[in-house]
Amino acid sequence: MKKFLPILLSVVFAIIIVAQFSSCEKYVLPSLSLSQDTLTFSPEAQDSELIIETNVIWSADNTSNWIILNPSEGELSDTITISVTKNDTGDKRSYKISFNTETIKKSIVVIQNTPEL
Repeated sequence: MKKFLPILLSVVFAIIIVAQFSSCEKYVLPSLSLSQDTLTFSPEAQDSELIIETNVIWSADNTSNWIILNPSEGELSDTITISVTKNDTGDKRSYKISFNTETIKKSIVVIQNTPEL
């Protein structure tokens, strides 16, 4: 009996150690890429698609009042619709949109040409 108890405790301890390591989450090396780095639009209201490829949660930083992103955040890869309103300002306009993960930042530039007067 005296020999059995240390063996039993050793087995229980080994099971606890194995269970600890098998339940650990694996770290995923984040990635982020965009299908384009520039989108150019005519002066009219238009839509275009941008493909975001990632293996983590992402969000877009867009504070412009003439560009609409759908969706503007997500998890994993997605196709984003980028819409611009009609440019009746008389000026060419551009805006940089940042796409962010926890550790990576990529940008695209959205350009909308000048309306013809």
